[in-house]
Amino acid sequence: MSKRHSEKISLGWKIYFWLILPLIGLSYINGPIHFWLAVDFIISTPAVVGLFLWAYHKNWLSQRFWVVYFWIFLVWELIYNIVIEPKVSGEPFQALALLAPVLLIPLYVALYRYAHVLNA
Repeated sequence: MSKRHSEKISLGWKIYFWLILPLIGLSYINGPIHFWLAVDFIISTPAVVGLFLWAYHKNWLSQRFWVVYFWIFLVWELIYNIVIEPKVSGEPFQALALLAPVLLIPLYVALYRYAHVLNA
């Protein structure tokens, strides 16, 4: 891969980080605060940090931490979005609720790659 191509990819990750950051922030301040939202915030915050670290090619914490965290975060995302959130909101699970996880696919990819590539 050429240096120019690598720089474009890196810029893409930086742009994604700065676009997704306010969306994630808004998801926490839009609506009532409840226990599970606070738990989600605590579990999800390192994901945003990991995305930043991936985008800016920074190392922080051990590879082992990021590998374990990636799987915990992925399982949490599934449980929270499919089971917990519908119960807390009182509405049944709707396919439209999958839109947010689809927008977060690059975040999942960045975390996986950060844990297995950059931080190795």
